[in-house]
Amino acid sequence: MSKSGVTLQCICRCQEFIWALRTTCFAGATCAIPIVSLVLSSENKVSTRGNTVLHLAANTGHMQLIQLITLNFPGLVRKQNDDGELPLHVAASTGHISAVRCLVDTAQGNTFNEKDGRGNTALHVAVENNHQDVAMFFVGKDGSTAHSTNNSSKTPLCMAAETANLELVKAMVANTPNSIADANSGNFLQGSNGNLILRSAVIWRKKDLLETILSKMDSADLINSTDQEWMTPLTLAAYIGNFVAVSVLLHKFTGLAYKGDENQFLPIQVASKKGHCRVVEEFLNHCPDLRESCDGEGQNILHVAAAYGRVNVVQYIIGKRNLQVLSKQRDQSGNTPLHIAVQNWHPKIVIILSLFHAYERANLNSLNNAGETALNLAEKTGVDKEMLFRRKLTLMALNLANAPRSEERTVSKETQDSVPKSLHNSDNLMLSKESVNTLLLVSTLVVGITFAQGFTIPGGYSDTGNNVGTPNFLPHRLFRIFLICNTVAMCGSITASIALMWAQTYDPSIIYAAMRFTLPVLGVTLTMMSLSFLAGVALTVFHVLWLRFFVYAMGFFFTVFIVGLLAPLMDVPVSDETISSRTISFFCFDLLMFVGGYN
Repeated sequence: MSKSGVTLQCICRCQEFIWALRTTCFAGATCAIPIVSLVLSSENKVSTRGNTVLHLAANTGHMQLIQLITLNFPGLVRKQNDDGELPLHVAASTGHISAVRCLVDTAQGNTFNEKDGRGNTALHVAVENNHQDVAMFFVGKDGSTAHSTNNSSKTPLCMAAETANLELVKAMVANTPNSIADANSGNFLQGSNGNLILRSAVIWRKKDLLETILSKMDSADLINSTDQEWMTPLTLAAYIGNFVAVSVLLHKFTGLAYKGDENQFLPIQVASKKGHCRVVEEFLNHCPDLRESCDGEGQNILHVAAAYGRVNVVQYIIGKRNLQVLSKQRDQSGNTPLHIAVQNWHPKIVIILSLFHAYERANLNSLNNAGETALNLAEKTGVDKEMLFRRKLTLMALNLANAPRSEERTVSKETQDSVPKSLHNSDNLMLSKESVNTLLLVSTLVVGITFAQGFTIPGGYSDTGNNVGTPNFLPHRLFRIFLICNTVAMCGSITASIALMWAQTYDPSIIYAAMRFTLPVLGVTLTMMSLSFLAGVALTVFHVLWLRFFVYAMGFFFTVFIVGLLAPLMDVPVSDETISSRTISFFCFDLLMFVGGYN
């Protein structure tokens, strides 16, 4: 046929197409006439992005227009735009299921595996845009497309699992051809950058989704599947505390519990590190021998829990008779879990372990490879500014359990020498100078307040008879309490101020001695000043019964609270024989733990 004949035939088909548009789609309008030039153009483009009329029709989902275009120009079905998208990709991205069906039926050959510029098939696009009906249609047509990877190495199955689309995942797994499942059973669940679909199921905490995926995996695939951090699905489940996933995976393959991550941490150790007590218990129920497992440093699960401050795990282990032996085990440095808790300044765990060991003095006397007990370690180890309060609480917890030192005289000398030496550090010296200046300011204010109280006494002075200048309330008991407490506060604050003036030198020994002396003195001073104030107020309202008792009650609770807060500053030794002092010390410790948020 001649060139002129082909051109004439093409023009005739375009005229028939335009007539169909006018009669069926545009009701006789003349706006369809410009389509002639578009259809006859060499590239059939209608936009700068290379979209043909069929791309635009697929985008709008106009079925009559799509049918007319595909009937008259079937070649446009496989025409790609500048993004490499077929009209099928466009229809899938907009979710027009009727348009998708029409384009699939019209295409000659399989267009399911055709990829766009991003390497996405139409199924990728449908899943990405959350068009469930379109995705289910593609899966029903060809299940192998669920395992086609794009440029990011993601499969539609992986994308569906990441959004926890259980129905779609089940359909994809069920429609996976046996040839793919058998030949590549371990890798067809592989996602992008080493992420597994199984990982998504664990993170989303979907038991049905997890069981569906596991149905296509055997034990070898399961134990060898790790993410980019070398975490197995079981390790990940232990890390986030997904008890259901841990239980399912342990039933599927118990051997997975013995596979460590890149740090050689077993899943049970990861659960202990994160404080997931129920998960730890599940591991021990399935694999009792895991209680003897240790990491690369020889630390068991109790060591790990003590290191990271997981109180609930420590309490669980100590409460189980068959697990209590873990508290005596040592790591490669000879440290027991109590040593580890002291090193990391976890006072709540220290009090739990030390009181548990108080029944067995041998455990409190345990020495690490450096010959140190837990108390030696607490007194020797230096701390940052942020850890000073926790260090005080840790020492208080050890004193409550009467934790011993090793080689008393030698350690005592080393302790006295170590603190001043540590103050040569510029940061510690600055911290000490700041503390000295703050305490000096407080003691100076107390001097001024107590001095003023001494001359502005409650009730005033007598101005008649032989008692001129004598306090009116002098015979009253409350006035005497007021006067004694105010005098003690005055003298104590002056003494503390003088000691702190000596601490202005740069001699670390003087600074240390002044701090050791000033803190308890200033604590007593502040307590006495508060008591003098309360006694004075109670004296002025003595004749109003309910108000007087209110002041008494407030004074009692306020004083107890102050003593509880100041107790760690005084370093008062605790005796086994003095029940009252131990009770007060325990109260102070619990109060400070509550205030500090360590409970």
